[in-house]
Parts: sequence; C-alpha cells; structure tokens
Amino acid sequence: MAVSRSPTTFVSTCFLVLLFYFVPAMVFQMQMVLPTKTTTNKEIPAIAPEMSVESMLNDAVNSATGKLFLGQPIRTFSGERVFRDYQPPKQHSPTKPMTSLAKKCDRWNVVTTIFAPSEAVLRAASVSGWCTVIVADTKTPKNYMQDAGFSSSSLKNHTIQYLSVEDQQAWYQRAKDTAVGVFLKATPFRHFSRKNVGYLYAIQHGARFIFDFDDDNLLPLDGSYTQQRVLPPLTNTTHLQGARIVQSEHIAFNHHPLMGAPIENSWPRGFPLPYVQEKFSHGTIVETDVTISMGSVSVLQFCADGNPDVDAVHRLVHPLPMLFEPYNHAAKVSTDTIIISTQGALVVPTNSFAPYNAQATLHTYPVMWALLLPLSVPGRVSDIWRAYFAQAIYKDLGLSVVMLPPKVQQERNEHNYLADMQAELDLYFKGEKLLEFLRDWSSNENSIPGRIEALWIELYERGYIEVKDILVVKAWLAALAEIGYEFPTIA
Repeated sequence: MAVSRSPTTFVSTCFLVLLFYFVPAMVFQMQMVLPTKTTTNKEIPAIAPEMSVESMLNDAVNSATGKLFLGQPIRTFSGERVFRDYQPPKQHSPTKPMTSLAKKCDRWNVVTTIFAPSEAVLRAASVSGWCTVIVADTKTPKNYMQDAGFSSSSLKNHTIQYLSVEDQQAWYQRAKDTAVGVFLKATPFRHFSRKNVGYLYAIQHGARFIFDFDDDNLLPLDGSYTQQRVLPPLTNTTHLQGARIVQSEHIAFNHHPLMGAPIENSWPRGFPLPYVQEKFSHGTIVETDVTISMGSVSVLQFCADGNPDVDAVHRLVHPLPMLFEPYNHAAKVSTDTIIISTQGALVVPTNSFAPYNAQATLHTYPVMWALLLPLSVPGRVSDIWRAYFAQAIYKDLGLSVVMLPPKVQQERNEHNYLADMQAELDLYFKGEKLLEFLRDWSSNENSIPGRIEALWIELYERGYIEVKDILVVKAWLAALAEIGYEFPTIA
C-alpha cells in the first residue's frame, strides 16, 4: 500500500531548499552593506533622488524571495564550430587500441571507483559473456586488483581491464598527437568524469552495448544454483519483451508510480520539483506485453530497489529503504537458464523527458556518443543533464528510452543529505526551464556531431554548462570519429 505524505510536508521541504539556496546569499549581502562602526545621522548618506519608496519595496521583496532562473541567453560562444557541416569519413583509419592485449568485446561494463573492490564491481566483472573496464583515479587503492581477487581465467582472457592512473597516463603519451590524446588530456583526475575514459576505451574495444554502472549498484544473483551466478544486465540483444507502452502529453515523465513505488508522490533524482504533484506526469499505459526491436531503443535504465536513486529532498521527506512492487521476478526460458526479466518495462512517451542516471543504465551502439558526462556541473547533476541533453536528439533518430523493472539493488555509499542537496541545486532550480528549452529546440545541422555541438553551445549560452564542456564535447566527438565509431544518420 502506498504511504501517503501530506503536500504540506513536501512544500515545507521545498521551502528548506529555498532557504538553503538563498539565505547564505542574503546574509552575505547584508554583511556587505551593514556599517562596521557606529555612525551619526550626519554620516548617513541621503537616499538617491531617483530611488522611490516603491522601488525600494520591490527590491526588498526580490531580496526576500530570490530570483528564478529563466534559462534565457546570457552570453555568446565565440569559438570555432568544428562540426558544422560535418561529413563522416569515407574510410575510417582508427587509432590503435591502448594495449595490444586488450580484449575485443561487444558487451562492456564500465565503472570508475575510488574505493576498495565492492560487491557490485565483483558481480559485474563475473558476468559470463561480458567484459569489464575499471577506471582508477588518484584515490583508488593501489592494490585494487590484488584485493579484488579476480579469477585467473578472467585476467588471462583479458575480460577484466583495470586502467590504473599509470595506464591512463601511458595511453595519453601513446596517443597525445591524436584526437584521442586531446580528449584524454582534457579529462581531469580526481573527478567523476574519469568514467568518460572508460566509455571511450570500451567503444574502441568493440562495444555494441555498454552497461554504465556505479560501484554500489548490484546486479541480481540467480538463486536456483548451488553456486550462485550473477545475471547479465541484458540477454536478448535483438528484442525487448513484455514492455508497456506509456502515453503522456506532459513534458516530463515520472516512472515511479507505474513502476510500483510504495510511496505516493515519489520521484527519481532529476525530475523537476515543480512537477512532482502533477499526476498526469505519471502517464497512462495504453499497451501491455509488447515486444519491441532493440533497434528502436536508445538506453535502458534499471530502477534500483532498497536505496533507489532519488534526490536529497526526497530522502529528507520520505523513509528508506524503498522497495518497488515486483512486476515479475524472473522468466525461465529453458531448464537451466535464468535471465533478468524485462516484463513490465516502460517505454517512455516520445514527447516526454525522463531522468536517467549513470548508476545502472544500458546504452546501445547508436547512442554511445551520448555517454559523455559534462564536467562543469556537480556529479549529482552531470548524469541527469547528460540524459536530458541526449533526449533532445534521440527524437531526431526515432529512438526511445526504456525504464526497466527494479532488478538491481543499490547499497549506497555513505552520503550527507545536505551536501547532496547543495550539489543538486541545478536540478531543483534549472530543471524545469531546461526541459522547456529542449522541447522547443531544433537544429538545421545534417549530422549528429553537428547537432550535438550546436546544442551544447546553446546550453552554454543559457547557463546550464560552462565553456570547458564545449571544448570537451568537441574532443569527445573527434575521438569517437578517430577510433571508428559510426554516428547514426538523421533520416
């Protein structure tokens, strides 16, 4: 049964967010104007003649309530547009892989971590038929691989690739005169965006599917065997079975209610707060048990049970853990094979935007260009921005986002909710305007790289990202072209 929460509770928490965001600025302004010594009446300057009492009152009101982010152009990008009128090369001359021993796989798991080997990483790395790349950062334990205790066969067959800091630096030295080298140099250490290096590595080494996951999101175990094995994130690479088609006219899609969230008014991280209580953002199921071609799918996002991906406001308002109502636990397809069931998956409405993350998400080959995480925003914002930016272009390709049932379990690393709230401020105050802009955005560029570049430039001009993101996305697109990635064509 869904737990009902009073709208007053939600509004109170949103008020807390406003205080958290605006009060420090107000206090700072007051400190700047208050006198530091006692003054006499003669020392107090007269009010400027042009400042009326009405304007003073208006200023006071604005100071008390804050100003809304409007998403209007605030600056102009004056740099070169490299991908304007982009034409794909007639023949690719891909750069050599990072190492000659690197495994070529069509299915890759990608993760970056600064912690000791976690159960989530160990499980993903043990999945049969999948390769795993683990991207280290400067804080990653030096003995990570020894502590992980990976099987000798996995290491011998190179299905597990650990990119140490030294490996990554050597890769840059090997490729520094190439587009790949430019991209590697532009990707900072001690930063969540090290994961971008893993994406590039997987694509260069044959990826057709990439499972983008965090080190605290666990794939499920098959409990029918004496020796439990980890279920792969995807088994059927040609079709998605048991899907539900959702219809909605709302600009944003909140998948939690249809996915069986036990709490009324639950929402995923990145869903714009002004829409939380608008029930028609939940959509309506118009078809069930549908089989769709994977060729029409861009990304597949797993819901997570236990400690799902919700924002700090949600965590302060609602209790955890949170378990979604199961649609169907698993489907037995033969006497000895158990798979992760896709029964109950939700196909996001084509005219709606849905937030998806970098915690447990599958990317298909046509949208691997959309893996890039922006650098200039906090990590709590970056993957959601990535998702929203990309969906503006998925529509040009006729590709759908799919929300998968809660088959992964999140055992969340330690977080401070107030610190998370501060890191998520862009989601709270800019998300609504971002979706309005993306809904109306269009481009005359005739290539995907051209449209990506044009979109990111406009996003910079409106204050959603910074100029370094434009430089990085250009380097990313050039690196993809150099390694032989084939961008989809616009119909």
